[in-house]
Amino acid sequence: MNSMNKIHEQFPAIVEVLRDTDFDRDLEEVSRIVSQPNGHDILTEAIAEGESFRLRHLTTDLAFHAYESEGSGSREHELEAGLRIVIGAKGINAVRENWRSKLITQNPQSLEDAIYEILVAGRAIQALDLGTVEFERPLPNSAKNSDIYGLFSGMPIRIETTVLHEQESVAIDLAWIEEIENAAVPSGFRLVLKKSPTSIEAAKRIRSTVEGVYAGIQVHPRRNILIDQVTFRWDRGVFRPSEQEEFIDSLDLDHPPDLRHVIKPCRTRRVTPHFIEEEFENPEGMASFMPNGPNHNDNTLSGKVYKVVEGKLAQMEEGMINVLALCHSRPGKVDGIVDALFGARIIAGSRVTHEDGTVFMGGDLKSSRSSRAPFCPRAFQTDDEQAQFSEPFLKLSAVWAFRLEAGIRANLMPNPNAAITLPLLLGRELEDPRSLEIRWLAENAYFRSLKAGFPLGREVQYWNEAKSAYKDSWRKNGIE
Repeated sequence: MNSMNKIHEQFPAIVEVLRDTDFDRDLEEVSRIVSQPNGHDILTEAIAEGESFRLRHLTTDLAFHAYESEGSGSREHELEAGLRIVIGAKGINAVRENWRSKLITQNPQSLEDAIYEILVAGRAIQALDLGTVEFERPLPNSAKNSDIYGLFSGMPIRIETTVLHEQESVAIDLAWIEEIENAAVPSGFRLVLKKSPTSIEAAKRIRSTVEGVYAGIQVHPRRNILIDQVTFRWDRGVFRPSEQEEFIDSLDLDHPPDLRHVIKPCRTRRVTPHFIEEEFENPEGMASFMPNGPNHNDNTLSGKVYKVVEGKLAQMEEGMINVLALCHSRPGKVDGIVDALFGARIIAGSRVTHEDGTVFMGGDLKSSRSSRAPFCPRAFQTDDEQAQFSEPFLKLSAVWAFRLEAGIRANLMPNPNAAITLPLLLGRELEDPRSLEIRWLAENAYFRSLKAGFPLGREVQYWNEAKSAYKDSWRKNGIE
């Protein structure tokens, strides 16, 4: 048995599910670190680096929240609550069978997938009829299955879970940028990066390249320069590297010594769907300019969401309620989900041309949505649009946009064209903003009060009793 530490105390269900895996070794390492003099400071450094742990992403997150940030509401505390709920309903063996291998992954996106699957399962167990939830129940006459099957007021429902992953920009340590800015060259420079440095070693390599290009132009001004098998081509005042160069987009060394400007990359994404540009052409002589750099994605977020939702239809069953839990980590993604389901937003007005030839939009501006969307009411679609966009999605009752942010933020988007509509009461259950833990406590306290006949003035007592019961809830089945 591993020596106990704060991870054991705060996340016992996670510890139990991952028993006899590499996580045991990580727990021992945390205990060893914190037992040393200045152990807290050493652990803080180990968490930042992550190299001390075999399950780098999971263990560092748990250690951080156990020792650095002990408040509830985090992803890790919600994972603990979700596991407690699922263990209580289905038992520890079912949880291990479904999620243990997924939780010990080295891939951060796969870990996020597993965590969201557990959270959705926890909320489904809270919302659906007691004892009816099943995992990965096959569809009739098919090898496919859905993540969750259950009953709501006796009505069958399937829930499929998927996570909308978006590549995020790398967090930049300012010390890395300072390392580049301290390049040993007498001139100033303007360095444009196409990719952010990912370590101090990468920053040092970029700095060395800047110094190498400067040394090269002292011998051959305005000539191509070869550094580490990468050609830096002189192009209208700046040096541009060949494609083999990982980080640098361009380098301009013709600046005063006190100007050392490192321009960090950003990610851009198309907002207007291509078909909107094709249907609403620009007037003659006017052109639209879109970003087209190395970090530009020319597919709209709504286009990606549409493909994700469409790809999950095969795991839904005709003749019952089908819900897609579309999990995501950023609040801004809700707009892309809405655009994908209900249609791209369009603002229409009159084109007004000034005497100088400039054109602007005026008149009575009207906002609408494209009818080329699965959740557009069929009354507003042509027959062709219904056949292409609505009919393939008829068995999808709703999309459940689900994310974590100091609790659960859920937006339910019912399909107005669905063959089986989502019950209003179920929608309210799925949109419950309380965290899994808070809802567990509230229900536990409620049933204690119910059992005692709702005596006045004992609400705090029952809440405290529920909090005490929660500590050992992962060992028991259901609410006491």
